[in-house]
Amino acid sequence: MTEFIVVRAQKSDATGLAEIGASTFKETFGAEDDENDPADLAAYLTGAFSAEIQTKEMEQVGSYFLLLYREDKIIGYARLFDCTPPADVQFAVQSAALTQSIELVRFYIIREWQGRGAAGELMKASVMLAQTLGYEALWLGVWQKNPRAIAFYRKWGFEKVGQWTFTLGSDVQTDDLMLRKIEEEGL
Repeated sequence: MTEFIVVRAQKSDATGLAEIGASTFKETFGAEDDENDPADLAAYLTGAFSAEIQTKEMEQVGSYFLLLYREDKIIGYARLFDCTPPADVQFAVQSAALTQSIELVRFYIIREWQGRGAAGELMKASVMLAQTLGYEALWLGVWQKNPRAIAFYRKWGFEKVGQWTFTLGSDVQTDDLMLRKIEEEGL
């Protein structure tokens, strides 16, 4: 049985990142029964996923991409980014007597590999990367109407610490902000 392999992305991976990012976002948030307007979804995809956009994101200081492979095929990726967190996250980090946090900006697994251990492997690698880089906490925003993702993040020790808005095209949505303390024994 072939194992999952996680590697750091290179600039040459930008096209693959854009393709998997757009396809997984669309299959997750663009289903016919979903409440997202197709025009808003299309606008978001155009503004968020292209080889040029992913290359610029990779060039940003404090930006880290992990690729998840299975049988020589990219089946998922994560992006971590060292940025100033929103006030709710800052408060939670300080309340926990921590100082350094990093955002898990994207966490995507193609549908056929969801529920088969792939997400756990990618999350483990994301937490380990954050820890190796010296961060004490990992935070993220997740759409309130994505219960499967919220359940997965809770399983991995993330707790809700606040909310913020996310704009999909012209639709302003509410995301839960979640935080996880990084501890070796938590892997």
